[in-house]
Amino acid sequence: MSRYVVLLTFLALSLAYAPTRGAELGEVYVNLFKIQLSLAKSDGGAGAKYGLGQMYEQGLGTEPDMEKATIWYAKAAEQGDVRAKKKLKDMERPKQGAANAAKRAAEEARRRVKTEATAKARKPTEAKAAAKAKKQVEKEAKLSAKKARPSEEEVAKRRRAAAALANQQKHAEDPFE
Repeated sequence: MSRYVVLLTFLALSLAYAPTRGAELGEVYVNLFKIQLSLAKSDGGAGAKYGLGQMYEQGLGTEPDMEKATIWYAKAAEQGDVRAKKKLKDMERPKQGAANAAKRAAEEARRRVKTEATAKARKPTEAKAAAKAKKQVEKEAKLSAKKARPSEEEVAKRRRAAAALANQQKHAEDPFE
């Protein structure tokens, strides 16, 4: 435990007096990573293992490596670190979501194949009737779309009526114009 306190003190001092240039700050993280690794390997406790997992996850002082981060989080969780247990659960969620999505996609593909097989197995007259019904629905949709749009004559008629109304209103306000 005292090693962990020393490590945290070292980290705080290193970051407080760390140069602002990126390369030198990177050297600080590399040194911190080495210390954290030696603490975690020498059974520095769950906190040291969790800290090493974070460094691997975030790529502090080393290349990011989620597999190693997971291993160290698991070791910390085995020792009872609550943060490590939560982190492992959070890391599992996307994997479960992807697995569920793959299952749904496979089930949808099975349904589609079954539907296509059923359609092929139907009698040709049923297929023709379905195609005819589909065409009828499309035709009705086009007709209703045309009915929803006014014709050019109707638009012109509405414009003339609007102009006449505007003219009447103009003369009603000033009849001598």
